[in-house]
Amino acid sequence: MLYWKRAPLLASLLDEAGFKLIDIGGRGSAFAPFIPLVSFAHYYAAEPDAEEARRLARELPQQRAWRSVTVIAEAMASRRGEADLYVTRRPGMSSLLEPDRTVTGRYCLDSKFEVVSTVRVPTLPLDEAAARYGFSDAAFLKLDTQGTEFDILESGSRLVGGPLLGIHVEVSFHRFYRGQHLFADVDAYLRTRGYELFFLNRTLLRRAGYRKSFYSRRVVAWAHCLYLREPTTLLSTEGDALRHQLSRLLGLVLAFGFFDVALEIVEIAAHAAMLDTADILRLREEVAAICDLGTARKLLEQQRKSAEDPRASSYRDLRHID
Repeated sequence: MLYWKRAPLLASLLDEAGFKLIDIGGRGSAFAPFIPLVSFAHYYAAEPDAEEARRLARELPQQRAWRSVTVIAEAMASRRGEADLYVTRRPGMSSLLEPDRTVTGRYCLDSKFEVVSTVRVPTLPLDEAAARYGFSDAAFLKLDTQGTEFDILESGSRLVGGPLLGIHVEVSFHRFYRGQHLFADVDAYLRTRGYELFFLNRTLLRRAGYRKSFYSRRVVAWAHCLYLREPTTLLSTEGDALRHQLSRLLGLVLAFGFFDVALEIVEIAAHAAMLDTADILRLREEVAAICDLGTARKLLEQQRKSAEDPRASSYRDLRHID
C-alpha cells in the first residue's frame, strides 16, 4: 500500500487526473496492482460468466472504496454478437477458444483444461464497450482471457492507440487453445503502437508424465507481461492533458514498484514546467519518500525469500528452480 497521506501534493495530482482502470477477465477479485490507486480510480471489470459477474458486482464495491465499480457481463471479442464460452474444469482456464488437448496433454495441468460445458455468451468489441460503458479515456488495461487477448487488443484500436498508458496482458508461448495468438504476435502489436515491455513474469510447467522424485527443468508455458509507454513520449501532449497523463503514469509506475521511472517522471514534469518550482521540490520529496517506504517493505519481504539484494541493478528470483 502506498501512503498517500504522506504525499499530499502527489495525492492531489492523482485525484485531479483520475483513473479509469479496466480489468478484462476479472474473475476472483480486483487486480492487486490496482489497489494502491483505489481512492482515485473508477474500476471496470468484464466477466462473461453471469454468476461470477453478479458476485463481482455485489462484492467489489464492498471490498474497496473505489470511486465507482462497473461490471460488464459481455465477453470482449473481435465482433458484437454471441459466442460459445468453453467452461473448463478449472474455471480460470475457460475461454471463447476451445482448448487444444493435443497441446495441453503434454503438460501436468492437462486435466484443468477439460471442457465440462459450453455456454452461449454475448460479445462486444473493446472500443464499442469503451463507448457504451464510459471508459474511452481509460489509463490502464489488464487482459487475462485465456487465448483471446490479441483479438481483444485488435478490437480496441482506438483505446490502445490513444489514451492508454499501460497494459498488463497474459501471453502464451504454446497454443493451448485452438486459434490462439502467441507472445510474439502480442508483443509486436503493442510495440508498433508505442508500448515497451517493462516486466515479464513466467509460468513454467513440468511435462505430463513427470516423476515427482526427479528434478527436471520446466518448460516455459505462459507469462504475464506489463507494457508501459515511455514517459518522454507523452511530451507531445500539452497543457492539462500533459499534466493528467504524466500524473497518471506516475501513479501507475509507483503502484507497480518502478521507482526509477517515477523519479524520471518527476524530472520530466520539472522540465515541462508542469508545476512551479516550489511544487516540483515538494513532489521530488514526496515521491522519494514513497520510494523509501516501498524499498523498506521490499527488504522485509525478501528477508525470508532470497539472499539477493532487491536493490541490485539485476535480479534473479531464487525462489524458483526452472
